[in-house]
Amino acid sequence: KGLFSAYVDSVLDGVWNYCVDNDIELSLYGEQAAELSRCDLVRVLGRRGVNAAVFLNASRSSGYFAALNDQNFPYCCVMTAPDEARPWIIQPDSVALSRKATEYLIELGHCRIALLDSLETRDIGKQRRRGYLEALQSAGIAADPTLVFSHSNCDAAPADDFD
Repeated sequence: KGLFSAYVDSVLDGVWNYCVDNDIELSLYGEQAAELSRCDLVRVLGRRGVNAAVFLNASRSSGYFAALNDQNFPYCCVMTAPDEARPWIIQPDSVALSRKATEYLIELGHCRIALLDSLETRDIGKQRRRGYLEALQSAGIAADPTLVFSHSNCDAAPADDFD
């Protein structure tokens, strides 16, 4: 079992394979966003011999991106980051992917399709829910709020999410 979530483990595996294939040294540095925002991150990374960074699921409130930008430190973000990190954010189209997954199940003949929404409070969770609902609507299937579950409590989602 990995140290992180299955998703983060798979992203790190891909980054690792890329680095190995391209003879690039990889170092992992983990810290809470608040601590990264308090320190001189470019100096900390420089002391470690780092000349570029990849951030996974950076908090939208991360304060260190302004310093990275001011000092022209090369970086990119995977999944989430604050607005000042744009355009260096790599994100999948979560609406389209969720819609496609739901459409696939509909094509198989299913009409009672649940959504297990582990990131319901984050933008990506809202995007996934939107894709799910769009696919149901396109197929003429009424959205059933009792089939949408959150990761935090596994209770049915409130009906007002289905306006």
